[in-house]
Amino acid sequence: MRTKKRSLFQKSLSILMTLSLLFINLSIPRTVLALASENISNYSGNTKQSEVLIYGQSFKPLNDIVVSGAKVSITNDTNEVNNFPNVTVEIREFLNAAPLFVSNVISVDNGWGNDNNMRTFDFNTTFTLKGETTYYLVIKSSKSLKYEYDDNSKKDAYERGKRFVYNGSIFSEASGDIRFSIINTVAANVLINYAS
Repeated sequence: MRTKKRSLFQKSLSILMTLSLLFINLSIPRTVLALASENISNYSGNTKQSEVLIYGQSFKPLNDIVVSGAKVSITNDTNEVNNFPNVTVEIREFLNAAPLFVSNVISVDNGWGNDNNMRTFDFNTTFTLKGETTYYLVIKSSKSLKYEYDDNSKKDAYERGKRFVYNGSIFSEASGDIRFSIINTVAANVLINYAS
């Protein structure tokens, strides 16, 4: 009889200890690697700039980011319907330097992009840009473009960069920020509590 009671007591104790350890284990927060994106964009502003072949926007990531593409708000600035401008975007480390990366070519028609007036440019590879480093997004076209930018009246405009215009020989800083977005992912350690 005692053996049976002891055996039953040991089994109950064993189950209770297993459940306690499981509860403790589930309650401990875990750090896991999660993918997120850093918001490097400006969706505000609809002031339009015409007759542009080259222009740019500086940006400064907070973290190291892996970039796959960019979005900009552009449209054809000519009345031609069959001979659209070919446009690329570049990432540069210095405004007047050669590009680090160049996107695919897009033929830009007379409409604005469908995604919040944005058109998407893909880089045919992914690449890492360092955090707290200034880079330049440069848009180049074979013919005249029209693009949108904010006139600095919006409080939610991009605060870590500036708009630049090209006059045929040099880039000059201009007010506001272009409508743009850098498509990226950033690896970050995120604290996840499995008990919640």
